[in-house]
Amino acid sequence: DGTNRYASPSHERVLGIAPDALLGRSCFDLVHADDLPALRAAFARATDRGATPTSPQPVRFRHADGSWRTLLVTLTDLRATAGVGGIVANSRDVTERLELENRLRQSQKLE
Repeated sequence: DGTNRYASPSHERVLGIAPDALLGRSCFDLVHADDLPALRAAFARATDRGATPTSPQPVRFRHADGSWRTLLVTLTDLRATAGVGGIVANSRDVTERLELENRLRQSQKLE
């Protein structure tokens, strides 16, 4: 159902939210409305794939300061793994990389 049962300390660095503040909260609460259907579909695919990770997918998450951060999210269904018992989301912040790529495209258009 997307309820956070664990959040790594890196959440505070990436999203400005203390890990404890995320526990018990739905991971979908912070997702941009336009990205929500795709993320829900990725969760469904993860449950169909078992322990095979989904392909990385860009998802915008709300930062504590109100801005949006783009994370590449990979989901792995580890519900059958002792000590885990859930879907694990691994993510990497690609916001700055995407902004640089957009600036490069804009400068190339100007040329």
